[in-house]
Amino acid sequence: MLEPSQTVRLLDIANAGCHRGLVQEARTIYESILVLKPGHVPARIGLALSRIVVDEFAEAEALLRALLDEQPRDAHVRSMLGLCLSLSGRKDEARTVLEDVKDSEGAGARLAASLLEQMD
Repeated sequence: MLEPSQTVRLLDIANAGCHRGLVQEARTIYESILVLKPGHVPARIGLALSRIVVDEFAEAEALLRALLDEQPRDAHVRSMLGLCLSLSGRKDEARTVLEDVKDSEGAGARLAASLLEQMD
């Protein structure tokens, strides 16, 4: 079993992989975490990110909406959905999702606020 710090480190590596074009390798890490920790929210968000970075927006949206069904108020999930919608050209939908998140707390709120600034 993974220690929490090991899981965080693996997620950092996978996220870096997504940003450097190592999408398949990142997905392998996310999926492996999910084998050990089914339903792990950050790994599920990461899988969606791995779809966003290669323009697989419909797949990413499906993953994020499924996660929102379970975690409807999660600001990080909502902000990632806003990012996905924005990058797929659905700015009005993205704005609606992001406006709802920007005044909350944490990284999700900061991401939403930043995305909204860039959209204006």
